[in-house]
Amino acid sequence: MTSADQAAEYECTLTEDESQRAIVELKEHPNDRLPAVRAFRKWILEQNSWLSSPIDTKFLLAFLRICKFSQLSARERLVNFLATFNDSVSYLNGHDPGDPKFLQILRQSRVFTPLPKKDSKGRTIIVGNYEHFDASGRSYEYADFQRAVLGVCHSLAFCDEHFQVNGANFLMDYGAVTMKHITFGGSENMRKRAQHFQKALPVSIRQFHHYNTGPIFNVLLHLLRPALSEKMRIRVFLHGHSMVSVYKTIDMSLLPEEYLPDDYDGDCAGNLENITEDNIEKLILDPSRRQFIKDLWSGKYCVDLSKKPSDVASVDGVYGSFRRLEI
Repeated sequence: MTSADQAAEYECTLTEDESQRAIVELKEHPNDRLPAVRAFRKWILEQNSWLSSPIDTKFLLAFLRICKFSQLSARERLVNFLATFNDSVSYLNGHDPGDPKFLQILRQSRVFTPLPKKDSKGRTIIVGNYEHFDASGRSYEYADFQRAVLGVCHSLAFCDEHFQVNGANFLMDYGAVTMKHITFGGSENMRKRAQHFQKALPVSIRQFHHYNTGPIFNVLLHLLRPALSEKMRIRVFLHGHSMVSVYKTIDMSLLPEEYLPDDYDGDCAGNLENITEDNIEKLILDPSRRQFIKDLWSGKYCVDLSKKPSDVASVDGVYGSFRRLEI
């Protein structure tokens, strides 16, 4: 497919408010959008001796937007992202996000749940709830759990340009977290996940809300703090055990039933079980999204840093095998 064909496939779906937000916050000017994509695509094709990447417009826009249309930053972030696929045990390569095994993990764990309603700034609220998460390793392995979660992440990051422009707020609930949850994948993998979100995955995390924090959360924060950038640290909000505090920043109408008072009779997002089913249908089993992710995970996209020319910006080199570690 030629560059002209790739551009012809793209039709901007941003609202007027989102377009203005993109101009102000992301330096994305409508007349410069596709020329920037073409320049990015041209660079990728010129690196074919050491780099192989998807080149469709929406995929490339994800990296340009997260990097405020800096070509150099977008290139570096893309290389970081593709380094994920270099894993020696084929961490993602050859897997199907719609594999029943992964769908069952999403249904059973409900640990990464985008909510259907957006906040006043168009941001997606993503709930992390560990009440149903099996940290014993008997129900699913760490690698399969991460594959299930990344299927949702990649669907949002690359197939939804509203998500690309507006970003996400996380609400993490630690009420059911134990040391088994923290050691489930090992501290090294935990830090890699944090760095992956900050330096590779093109997802704009606007706020991180932590609820039901306590001694276990302090252990987790101690492990993750070295991997968190200063920019990310100032976006962290601690609510202790107070949902009243959460309601001050996340409107009650956006939240699931599980996070609302018994006497609340206003609008809400529904319950986590039904929301999860809707997410599976819309984010994973939608034919175009599923095919995109299958192609992304096909094994044909990667980087060979040993062949990288010396004049190309280096990467952080934080992505090795994802393996279970004991700590």
